[in-house]
Parts: sequence; structure tokens; C-alpha cells
Amino acid sequence: MVDITAKLIWYRLGETFDKMAEGGNRVTSWLFSDWDDNLLDVLLFGWIGWAVLVVLVVNAVLTFFGPLQPRVARWEKKEGVSGAPVAVETGAESTRWLNSGLNWFYLHYDSVPEFIELWVKSLNEQVVKLGGPVQLKFERVKPGSLPPKFNEITFEAGSDNKYLFHSKVDAKDLSFAIFASQQTSGGVKLTNLTANILKLKGTICFKCSKVGSDMILNISFIGRPDVKVQGKPVNPYQVSYGH
Repeated sequence: MVDITAKLIWYRLGETFDKMAEGGNRVTSWLFSDWDDNLLDVLLFGWIGWAVLVVLVVNAVLTFFGPLQPRVARWEKKEGVSGAPVAVETGAESTRWLNSGLNWFYLHYDSVPEFIELWVKSLNEQVVKLGGPVQLKFERVKPGSLPPKFNEITFEAGSDNKYLFHSKVDAKDLSFAIFASQQTSGGVKLTNLTANILKLKGTICFKCSKVGSDMILNISFIGRPDVKVQGKPVNPYQVSYGH
């Protein structure tokens, strides 16, 4: 009886070893067979591996940073403090980097930027259109003036290589040197003024268009801006008598 049991165990062990050897031969033949025969298998295992990796990375991010939240921007006013609203940033894209860059560029520029000169020229063109008894001429932006601040910038692509940018603008601490003249019965009164922009708020539209190899930029306010200006004569009127 013991002899029969020992033979049966030996038979089972031999059968098991034969199956293991056969399985090993199959794995070896699969690994060293032609690449084309197992391309689909490799792609399948690769896809499964990438899927597992993505799941692990996403789970790790959610574990460390928590679930993703919608990005919302809102405006609040500080209680007991008058003035402009304070931006409460809760993940909204900030324009602080843009305003900081403009400040640095303006304060470190060796000479007056060309777009400032073009702006002064456009102001003089509009003053001429207004007419009136007093003729004004914007001479320059006075030293110490700060560039405006931009926020709520939006972009829109138009047809024919035209692009539109809309932005809220808030300007203060901006001064112009102005020359004024007035024709009177006794002659022409001349004086120099300093115009201080105490408040300038509005929405600006930047229109970019390409004409040939040139890029044209047109800047204008949408509607009438909220502006408060204070003028101060630098010297008393001087009367120039004509000959």
C-alpha cells in the first residue's frame, strides 16, 4: 500500500514538472519569437501600463493637493475704506505680471517710448477738432507719471487677420505739460499748464490688424470714460501783442 502511494505521488510530481517545463518553453518561445507575431500583445501590455501609470499619478496629485475646484474671481469692497474695489483672487488669471512689466519698462526706458509720443500726438489732433476760444497743445507726459493699470483682459479673433483686445483701465498719478493760448481783443494770452489726471477709468479696445508686412494698432475707449482732471497754471498769463 505504501509502495503504491509513493508511486502515485512520484507520478503526480513528474506530471507537474512536465507541465511547468512545457509552460516555460511557451514563455521562452513567446519572448524570443518574431516581433511581428507579438506586436499586438506588446501594444496591449503597453497601453495597460500607461493607463495604470496615469491612474497612479492622478491619485497622487489628488492626495497631495485635493480635488480640483472651479476658478472664480469676484470683487469685494473693504468695509470702512473708500476707493476702488479690491480684487479678491481665487485662482483667476491675474494681470499683476502685465502691470508690473509695464511699470518696469516705462521706468527703465532711456527715452520716451514711441507709443507715448504717438499718444500725445493723437491727443493734440482731438483737441484741434474740439475747437473753442482756448487752444491747447499737449507737449509731453511729465516725469514721475505712472502708466495705467489693466485688468479683465479679453481676446477676440476677427476675420482678415484682425484681433480685438478689451481691457478695463485705471489710471492716476499721470500728468501732462500743456501749452495754452487764447485770442482776446488785447492780444494773445499765453501760459503753461500742468494737467493732473486724478481719475481715469473705462474700457479700452485694442484693434490689431495686419496690412501687408505692417502691424497696425488702434486704441480707443468704448464709450465715455470716467475722468477727473485738475489743471494748474505754471506761470501767469503772458500777453503777446501782434504787430
